[in-house]
Amino acid sequence: MMGKISFFLGLQISQSPRGIFINQSKYALESLKKYDFESCDPVDTPMVKKSKLDEDKEGKQLIHHIIV
Repeated sequence: MMGKISFFLGLQISQSPRGIFINQSKYALESLKKYDFESCDPVDTPMVKKSKLDEDKEGKQLIHHIIV
């Protein structure tokens, strides 16, 4: 059996008792380097900090292979 997944399709995946976390920091850093933007100043993203997303229990189930 294989171990825990850590990278998939350019996404970094971290698993902990608190949940599964997905980010694209490696992809973002590679893109900044590719286009010579490594020295640019960062800006805040317009997102509420520490917001928690709730499960949509009434939503339709997605078939993931159609999306990918």
